Amino acid sequence: MDNPTLDGRLNVLILRSEQSTAAPLFVANGPIYASRAEVSSCDEARTPQQTEPTVSAGTVLFDLYHRGRHAITLPARAIEMGLPPPGKQWYTYKYDEPHFEIPGEVASVLKSLIDSYSEGYEPIWIQFGSPAGDLPLVPWERILEPALGRAVLRLPEFLFDPVSQSDPLDVVLCASSPSAKDALPHEKVIPSLVRRMLETHKGRLVIHIFTDLQAYEPLRVSLGEHLKDRDAERGVVLYDPQTARQFEAAERKTSIDDELGEVQNPWLKWILSQLEDRSVQAVHFICHGYLSFSQGALAFSESPVCNEDRSWARFVGARQLSTFLTRAGAWVLGLSEVQPGLSGFGVRMLFRNLNQIRAGTTYVHDLTADPDAEALASTYEFLFRYGAAAPPRSPAVSLSCPPGLFLPSSPEKIGEREKLLEEFTLKKGATRQYFEQGSRAPRWMGMAQRALEQRVAKLSQDISSSSMDSESGMAARKGVEDALRFMSDLLSRPLKETAAPGTSGNTASPPKHEQKLGGEGVS
Repeated sequence: MDNPTLDGRLNVLILRSEQSTAAPLFVANGPIYASRAEVSSCDEARTPQQTEPTVSAGTVLFDLYHRGRHAITLPARAIEMGLPPPGKQWYTYKYDEPHFEIPGEVASVLKSLIDSYSEGYEPIWIQFGSPAGDLPLVPWERILEPALGRAVLRLPEFLFDPVSQSDPLDVVLCASSPSAKDALPHEKVIPSLVRRMLETHKGRLVIHIFTDLQAYEPLRVSLGEHLKDRDAERGVVLYDPQTARQFEAAERKTSIDDELGEVQNPWLKWILSQLEDRSVQAVHFICHGYLSFSQGALAFSESPVCNEDRSWARFVGARQLSTFLTRAGAWVLGLSEVQPGLSGFGVRMLFRNLNQIRAGTTYVHDLTADPDAEALASTYEFLFRYGAAAPPRSPAVSLSCPPGLFLPSSPEKIGEREKLLEEFTLKKGATRQYFEQGSRAPRWMGMAQRALEQRVAKLSQDISSSSMDSESGMAARKGVEDALRFMSDLLSRPLKETAAPGTSGNTASPPKHEQKLGGEGVS
């Protein structure tokens, strides 16, 4: 990961797990504080010499960085925060969760320090250190946002900011309720989400809905006034699951289907087939989660037209989802947390897995805590830059995004990003017009752009690391740059003869090479 703790613009809270036996309450580096008294002035603060007794269940360490400098390290007993005690597994929480909380003493110190050197509108950025252990399963926004009184955002593994636009905006909403899981009220939830999104976005917004066969008719009735044909510029397109019969139902597996570079699940194949040449910016899934050790997954029925297996759902993991997002042209992924317990743990772990392998933005929306989708609408306003465009302040949303979405970059960083985009992606020359506001790129072009961005994100990360300083590292970097430059030039070549966006000219057919590009994340 790029080192965001050295970024002079951010306040970063690193969370890590430690199975140590003792830790001082405070470990502070100067000269953030004028004196030790400044630290001790916090409510119930102790001096750095005081230590906690043995902690058999482990410790959660809070490392706070202010403007690129380490400010303080605060430990808290894992068991006091609600993490399962020794001998009790996460799998025992089938339909409920522990009572997660941040110890009052730790919360008080963090809030006092952050408030002392930050404006109220500045968010706190969190990321997981090493080792992270089970910490990704904890709903950190739910406990930190009320305690700190400010927005809480997450730093992704790759800080590269993809090309984005808000008008026109195409969003896919996919909902599956497999018979093997508790039934989900899609016919109630989806109309509420749709209405809220249409209320807040006044421009060209099309929501593409894909759902189970049993939910199709109820949704067709409840969404009647919003339903449009697929060529509309605003409204809802509800896709008939019968059009998915061409795709074979997924086989039962007790493991997570997570092949790199492959889209195998019939649900994902169906969506791509129906979008045809339309590229989307965001995809949101309303599904149960599934947890398998350090892997999370989404749970689907066997196919959109087959939902008979009452014992096992069909699971899709981070790598297959990353491939699907690239092929859909999307840079934003949303996951609904539909039920506490194992389902929620699975969604949160998947959230973590995706952030480790893919550049872009990911969020988790707690349907129970935000049934009217008010926080979700605020998230879209922030991501796509319409409305107030302030980061969401809600414990119902966990949002991982590049800092560039909130803070203006320095001229040097803007220039560096634009240089990478212009040299190694399709945002250059005649192709640039398809990625400006008001334009809609065909899906193959969106797919190629996202695939190139994933590789540029990895290149950008490698450039900032010391691994590129050696002679061999510089040679490897040159090889990657040459390959990206060649592919972007090759893919953009047919576009120079196409009609401009919004005109009646035919869009060039995608080069054969685009299928090979449209798969992997950056792992």
